Amino acid sequence: MRTTAMRMMILCCALYLSGLHWFALQTAAWTGMLTARASNIGLVEAARTTFDGEHPCALCRAVEKGRADEQEEQKNMPAPEAFAKIQFLIPACVQIPPRPALQLDYEQPMAAYGDARLVAPLVPPPRTA
Repeated sequence: MRTTAMRMMILCCALYLSGLHWFALQTAAWTGMLTARASNIGLVEAARTTFDGEHPCALCRAVEKGRADEQEEQKNMPAPEAFAKIQFLIPACVQIPPRPALQLDYEQPMAAYGDARLVAPLVPPPRTA
């Protein structure tokens, strides 16, 4: 569930950064204009007036204004040189101390080799009942 939500968020961010939201709004505007005009003046004339750029609807103007505002905002963003001034806040290198060595004892008891027994046999041996 959490992974799916994160993937969806990443996908939405990628689509937004690629400008797909403007394309989707413009497509919705063209579809609305085409259907509204086709009932009055016919499909061919509606398609011509929809896509000629001389007869925009309110949504087309809003999309055009939004795109222009976004491009103007990108032009006004600070240059990468401005970020170099705050570079002193970011450490150049982070050193992670090495992990302490672990002492592992790999010596196995002799019982594992069959040379000796760890438990002595019962004396006298048990009788069967």
